[in-house]
Amino acid sequence: MECRFYKAWDAYGAFSNFSPFPIMMVSPSGDEEEWPTVEHYYQASKFRGVAGANRALEAVRQAPTPELAAWYGRRTQRQAPHLVRPDWDQAKKEVMKEALSAKFRQHLGPRRLLLETNTLKPRVDLLEDAPHDYIWGIGLKGTGQNLLGKMLVELRTELLVEEQVLT
Repeated sequence: MECRFYKAWDAYGAFSNFSPFPIMMVSPSGDEEEWPTVEHYYQASKFRGVAGANRALEAVRQAPTPELAAWYGRRTQRQAPHLVRPDWDQAKKEVMKEALSAKFRQHLGPRRLLLETNTLKPRVDLLEDAPHDYIWGIGLKGTGQNLLGKMLVELRTELLVEEQVLT
């Protein structure tokens, strides 16, 4: 069985990085920073620590919607690759894991929804049904890597273990 998600307003839209759940993250300087969505944080993280990239980072953070944050982050990455941190390809999965962990630990509604997918019989796979994303999603033909769905399944397992320890 599978659970597909894509748009923030869908039944499982809380799983989307575009869903309106702000996250608190610790900056490299140790300060707590609030980010409007996981997508804002993820896109801005491409530019963290790069000389001259603070303007790009803040533009992503201040984007009024996650769609615009994604657009700005991707456009800047294509047009000004020198502003992207040199380790981005190696770091991006860890950045996503940290942001997802923050979201599902800081917001009870999405956490409950995620944990409920474990009680469905049979237990469901989580699939980001993004038609144009073959890395984080399953893509148009369902052949994508679905990294976001897989990370959510891993996080679901972590949260379940933590709940069992506490009870």
